[in-house]
Amino acid sequence: MSDKKKMGGTKEKFQAKVVDLIGWFWDLNDGQVKRESKLVGDLGFDDLGLVELVIAFEEQFEINIPDGDLFAQGENSTETVQDVLDYFDKHVEFE
Repeated sequence: MSDKKKMGGTKEKFQAKVVDLIGWFWDLNDGQVKRESKLVGDLGFDDLGLVELVIAFEEQFEINIPDGDLFAQGENSTETVQDVLDYFDKHVEFE
């Protein structure tokens, strides 16, 4: 996403939707999905699950996430729920 996508609502509501969507994949409740939770280690995602999560974000929020952008490897790798929220902070604007 080169330009920031404008979203309605608040940052807090958007972040809650992101966390809910992550939990929905494995039928986890809110208390089980913490910002420090590792997507692969703690929450049970594998490579295919991460691809499906990106697709779910794109559909839910009507955004385009370029291949490899959200779950890049190396210095900017996305490992935790907080990393996902940080990614969206860089790419989404709120009212």
